[in-house]
Amino acid sequence: MNKRSRSSGSNEGIQANTVTADVLAVGRGAHAKKVVLGHDDQQQLIDAVATLRRGIEGLQLSVADRQIVTADVAALERVTQEPQDPEQARGRMAGLLSTFKAVGVVVSDVATLIEPIRKILGLLHLGISV
Repeated sequence: MNKRSRSSGSNEGIQANTVTADVLAVGRGAHAKKVVLGHDDQQQLIDAVATLRRGIEGLQLSVADRQIVTADVAALERVTQEPQDPEQARGRMAGLLSTFKAVGVVVSDVATLIEPIRKILGLLHLGISV
């Protein structure tokens, strides 16, 4: 058996009583990112979500699937109104894309969805391709 010893000479953690940060990454290969939206970006995000909602209205969905998708869009709309927390919007958008898959909507095949979704993904710096 090959045993590897850990060197105490290379500390990759944080040793502190208090740490305050907007973003923080610790350790080998760690990466932290903060997305901040300006007023214009915020308005573009709100407009793109409204366009997305209109596109969803034209989808052929069962009543149950429509309720699920509509609830996800409503949650996305709520968090896009809060410019101080785009991370919540990122999470909601990723969740909405998962919901589309779950109800059988292939986003890339629906012209009324693809452009607002791409706009939202770009504004939120989400590296998801559709």
